[in-house]
Formats: sequence, structure tokens, C-alpha cells
Amino acid sequence: MADTIKRLARMACLVTTLACMTGIAMGQTRVEPEQPRWGQTLTIIYDPAAKGAKFSLADEVYLSAHLSFAGRSEGMVVKMKKDGSVFRYELALKTDLAVIQIAFVRLPDGLDPEARKNVMVYRPDGVPARGANLLNAFSNEYKKWVEKELTLYPDNYAAYHMKWQMAGVVDRDKVKEIVAADIDKLTREVKGEPANLLYSLSYGHLLLNHEEKSLEFLRRLVTQFPDAEYTGRALSDYAYEAYSRKFTGEGPNAVRGFVVELARQRPETDFARDKSGELANEKDAPLEVIEAICQKWIEAEPDNPHPYFNLATSYSTHKYKHEQTASLVDKAIDLTLQGKALLYGDLSIKSSEYRLVSAYKIKAEAALDQKQYGEAIAAVKAAQALQADTSAALYLLEARIWEYLSFTARAESALLQAWRTGSDEAENRLKAIYQRTHGGLDGFESYLGAKRSEMAAAGSGKKNLPSFKVTALNGQQFDLAALRGKVVVLNFWFIGCAPCRSEIPDLNKLVAEFKDKNVVFLAMAMDKQDELRKFLKEIPFDYQVIPEAGAFIVTQMGISAFPTHIIVGPEGQIEATFRGAGEKRPQELRLLISRLLGGK
Repeated sequence: MADTIKRLARMACLVTTLACMTGIAMGQTRVEPEQPRWGQTLTIIYDPAAKGAKFSLADEVYLSAHLSFAGRSEGMVVKMKKDGSVFRYELALKTDLAVIQIAFVRLPDGLDPEARKNVMVYRPDGVPARGANLLNAFSNEYKKWVEKELTLYPDNYAAYHMKWQMAGVVDRDKVKEIVAADIDKLTREVKGEPANLLYSLSYGHLLLNHEEKSLEFLRRLVTQFPDAEYTGRALSDYAYEAYSRKFTGEGPNAVRGFVVELARQRPETDFARDKSGELANEKDAPLEVIEAICQKWIEAEPDNPHPYFNLATSYSTHKYKHEQTASLVDKAIDLTLQGKALLYGDLSIKSSEYRLVSAYKIKAEAALDQKQYGEAIAAVKAAQALQADTSAALYLLEARIWEYLSFTARAESALLQAWRTGSDEAENRLKAIYQRTHGGLDGFESYLGAKRSEMAAAGSGKKNLPSFKVTALNGQQFDLAALRGKVVVLNFWFIGCAPCRSEIPDLNKLVAEFKDKNVVFLAMAMDKQDELRKFLKEIPFDYQVIPEAGAFIVTQMGISAFPTHIIVGPEGQIEATFRGAGEKRPQELRLLISRLLGGK
């Protein structure tokens, strides 16, 4: 279960700012009429001549839209028609449609990021559709828009979920008070247990640290409304909080059981498809369930790379059907390189890049299992070339391939690359090679020291960190140029990122461990000073916290996943990049810092 939850938590912490959530479109996107009503036809226009437009009239442009109805949602992707100097699509508006989220893509290179637009939909009488007002709740004025929604639709209890979610961002110090008052009101006033009420109550009790109460409402949802979209959302809420707050006991296993059983019963649903990606990485997940989901998915969407990738991942995890694994992963790679994931709601090029790294790793493992060593080396080298993170796993795999071929020197070189990222396994395997070669371990530490110096001198194509001058909450100033000669450990985070918060106690231990050493710990935060000061009273963070660092984080560093850790060596070069939280992350940071300081 742990691997599943970590994957889910990392995905949940992809970029989050209020501006990103609302999605303000530039002039290249227009809709007619501006306040569309059920039964009308909405004309969606992309103007390639508008200022800032990424695509031209010579391109093939696709409309990617997410349609939110009362209690359900659906996606659509269609090729837009050229109409004179613009691209145009006519969308018939169904009853109960509330919000349309619009994006435009071009294969294979992706999204026009400035052309996104969100559209509220109205009833025939001009009143906002059920749920439409919640589009505007992604803002500091969330209370006003939730109140507007509840005035029109008092039984839209999912609005409370939105209210509490935004309270955790905007009014974090008051969120428990807000949630408790609302739950008390709902408990007293609402009769019956509709799905949207159980969904919100399960989430609200999580925020109040009432895990057992949350599970009680979640069980009712699963039992009474197994087909409801709210049920899948509630399961994801629980899984996210369970990982972030390190829940113990039977809760996480019970929820995993709910996920597996719902996916088994309804393999054709979006819920099952979404969960297949998580289950594919679990050794004890039922393979037949993942096969059923992915096979139906492939039949329905043969050009979508996701089901091929998920099934290949599951076969690889179970060490099963090596030939089928290779065929599936080749299909996933081919479709991903064509940009086909963009046509199925995956609008992030970064996401496709991450998937390609994993796909080439699976391809290498499948080829190795079939003793196709040339293909295995080519695949692992492709994965290494594409990876943006610092990962020992690919170098450990490369070393394994060379060891099968008895190329000891090449295996040693790959293991040294893994060792310099903080891998204990790499060090143990290097010891084994050294012992075989030298008849013992005498001189091994000197050998490692010499190799470290050689790699530092070679540089290994490392990049320099962009220059910066920042001021911490305590007023201390930091200039990258003045930090030369020190190891700089950067943490990119924000208060609303639960995995970011979860790892803070372990990061504090690192600060204490390397106190009075030549190490500087900087936490680059997206949040404002006042918000950070309130937060740090509740959860102390011993890094030097840099407020309002969003421009550096997003523009200069291009960080898109939180938390991200970057370690900079004494020469100002980036030694390692780790995206996402994980149980082994503090140990990886510890080992690498120690080695950069000249320790073991």
C-alpha cells in the first residue's frame, strides 16, 4: 500500500497556486455566447493570430475539455475545424452541465498554456447551473461563492468539501473551527445520507483528525453508492491524508480493499482505470484485476498509452509474461512519443517524460529477463538520458546488465554513479567487486575517496544552479555566489502540500545532524510571510525559510512537483534532484550530503 499512496501523494502535489486553479485565458480563446445555457450550442474559438498564441493556422489543433455535471464528470477531445483565420468547435450543452474547462493541444509537443479557459454554464432561466458557482470558489473569496451555491442548491453538500479544502489554503489557522461548525450544522439539519453528504463528511472528519469517523462515512459510501464518482473521490481523499499523516492501524488496508473490490466489480470505469496505475506498482495487488481493467481500456481507447503502460508495469512488478511486457511497453513508448497521452486528458509534457523514463526502465528489465542484453543496455541508457531526477535505480540496473555480461569495469562505473547519489546498495555491490578483485576490503575507503575525487574533477556534465539572492524570514540574506565552498540543500515546498509538511520532522533531523558543518539548508516557499509565520508556530521548520519564492521556483528553476529537493555541491553545481516525498528521501539526502563533505 505504501508505494501506491506515495505515488498518489506526489501526483496530488503537482503545481498549485490560486491563479493556476482558476485558469485565466488570453485573447486566443473565445466562447460564444459568454454565458451559455443548457440547450444552446457553445462556439469555442482558438485564434492563432492573437497575441501569445502558441499554435498557427498550419497546425492541427485539438480541443481538450473537461465537462463537470451534477455529481459526475467526463472528458472529451476533438480535432478542431479551421474556419477562415481561426479554429472553431460547436458544443451542444446538455442539461445539468455546470462547468467546462477548456484547453488546446497540438501533437506531439503539448499544450498552449495561456489558452486555458473555464466556462460557467447556466440553466435556461439564466441561473447558474448546480455546481457552477464552485468554479469561482478557487479563490480567496471561496466563502462567498460557496454561499452563493448553497443559496441556490442547499442540498449540494459537495460544496462543503470545496469550502473546507479552500479553508485549508486561505484560512489554515481557522480550518478546524470552520469544519467543526459546518459538520455540526449538517448533522443537525440534514436527513438521509446522499452520496455528496457522505463524501463531504468523510473529508471533514479527516481534517478534524477523526480517522475512525471518516472511515465510517467512507464505508457507507462504498456500500450504498459503489458507482458514484463521489465514492472514488472520497477514497482518494483518505489515501492522500493517510500517507501525508502516516496513518497506522487497519484504516489504510481497509481502504485498499475497497479500491480493489470496486475495481474488480467495475473494470470499465474511470475509477478503475485511475486506480490501475497505482495498483500496478504493488506486488500483492491482484494481477487479474489489473489485466481486466487494462484489456477493456485498450479495447475502448487503443491509441491511449496509459493502459499499455499500466499493464506492462503490473507484469514487470509481478515478474510475469516478459514477452508481453516488452510488447506492451513498446506500444506505450510509441504512443507517448507521438503525444497521444495529450488526447486523453494528460496535458502535462512533464508527466509524459516521467512515464517514458519508467517505460524504458521496464523495457530494460524485460529484455534482461529474456537475456537480450543489447536491448537492455539501450533501454536503460535511454531512461538515463531522459530522467530529470537523480535516481540510483537506473544505474543499479545498468550495473546488473554489465555484471551478467561479465564487464566488471563497466558495472563498477555504473555502481559508482549510483553510489554518488546516496545508494547503500551500490556501496555494498562495490564492496563485493573490490573484495573479489583485491581479496579483501583493505583499502576500500581510500578507493572510494579516490573515485569521488575523479568524478568531481570530471564534472559529469552537471549544471550550475541559477544565481539567486534571497532573504529568510529571520532577515538573514543568502547569495548563491557567497555560498561557494558550501553544500547547499534546497527544499521547494508550500504550506498546502501535505507530503511537504509530512517530511519536515525528518528534515529537521538533518539540520541538527549537520550543525556546524559546511552545509546551508534553504526552504524555498511559495507562501507569504504572514502565512509562514503562523504555520511555523504549529510545525517548526529548522531550514532557513524563504518566503514568496514563487518566481524563482517556477520561472528560474522550472519546479512543477512538490516537494522537490536539490543538492548543490561546493562548486555551485547541481549534484542531485529528488522530486516528491518518500520514506527513503531523508536517508538519500543524508548520504549525499555526507559524501559531498568528504565523508563516507
